Amino acid sequence: MQKKILWSILALFVIVLVGVFAYSTYTHKEGTVIDRRLTMEQRKVYEDRITESKASLASLDKTLKNYAMQAAVWHLNIGQLYFGLGRLSHALEEFEKALVLDKTNQNIYVSKSLVLTEMKDFAAAKTTLEEVLNIEPRVADVWLRLIEVHKTMNDSVSGIEAVYSSALEKTKRHVDILANKAQYEEMLGNKKEALELWKEALVEYPNNSGYTLEVERLSK
Repeated sequence: MQKKILWSILALFVIVLVGVFAYSTYTHKEGTVIDRRLTMEQRKVYEDRITESKASLASLDKTLKNYAMQAAVWHLNIGQLYFGLGRLSHALEEFEKALVLDKTNQNIYVSKSLVLTEMKDFAAAKTTLEEVLNIEPRVADVWLRLIEVHKTMNDSVSGIEAVYSSALEKTKRHVDILANKAQYEEMLGNKKEALELWKEALVEYPNNSGYTLEVERLSK
């Protein structure tokens, strides 16, 4: 049974990641840190939540049958809070602790990959995303993240095309990947291929105005 990725738990993560490379990343006694330009009040919110989460983790009953799974979720939560605070090394450490406890939670791998991407360790981010896909290969959002990492690493066109091919196969030609590949093909100048991909996406969602506009535009 497919295990759903709880994207809601990553909502704060994604918001913080937007425009991430505009911030300065540096290293000091706390490890790799990124300046989120938070106000003192915002920092206090994060720090208070980290303290509360650590207390909840410490009080967790270790005799519970699912202790490891619950503890992993707390480490995941703490790691995401550290990420929001900009303390990347601390965030990565929490995700590593979570994975020791639960190697099946896809959210942990995705969260870890986001931190590694921000730390510009793209090779490690790529490996981490591939680990997610080994657990559940049908998640389109993870494939799209992996594709972006390949692009950031300046992979060859043939290499990126191979990832797209695998993504389309494993997700049964998910419409989000069709649309993303259509944009990529047009960027390469392959308008005919892009048009066919948009048409295929439109078949899946015939009422999507965006897909309709793309088909009409490339058909001229």
